[in-house]
Amino acid sequence: MVGIATIFIIISATLVLLFFTLHLIKRNDLRHKKQLETMNDIANRDPLTAVNNHRAFILSERRILSSLAENPLHRYGIVICDVNDLKYVNDRFGHNHGDEYLRKACQMICRVYKMSPVFRIGGDEFAVILEGEDFENREALQKELNSKSLANTETDDGIVIAVGTATNKYKEGFQDVFRRADKQMYSHKSALKKKRPSHNLR
Repeated sequence: MVGIATIFIIISATLVLLFFTLHLIKRNDLRHKKQLETMNDIANRDPLTAVNNHRAFILSERRILSSLAENPLHRYGIVICDVNDLKYVNDRFGHNHGDEYLRKACQMICRVYKMSPVFRIGGDEFAVILEGEDFENREALQKELNSKSLANTETDDGIVIAVGTATNKYKEGFQDVFRRADKQMYSHKSALKKKRPSHNLR
């Protein structure tokens, strides 16, 4: 007949084994979760500029649409930024110089839109989604970036960025807001080109 002490030892050993098994499972789950988060971050980040990439922009669009489904009065804005003269810089000075030019342009955008996610959505094109504080200050922020670009048109190598901003109207689609911002950006781009043609870069 098994004694009480023996039964106690068996139960204690089983509980200890169960505790360590659960601990290992939890540790492996946390490690797996961390690996997934790292992989997800890599998948959503532009390797050249370290900001969000086009995939992340699409995910943000889905998040915005989800917010609008819950609250049709939710307000947001889209900023489209296009870096002038990148093709000229690449052709004349080489792609390494062009990459650095693009990184500096990205930093210029990020310094203005400090509270908002910045996305590289094309070769020389960036987008910013405005909500909260940056949404409320959108006109001042665009004016700040425009002023920096305008000042740089007076130099031989300053970075010039064309900008367009649009905010959503009631029940307006995300892509419609995007198109209005893009249209405004191209108008600004043409005006900046007249200020400093690409061949004036040194």
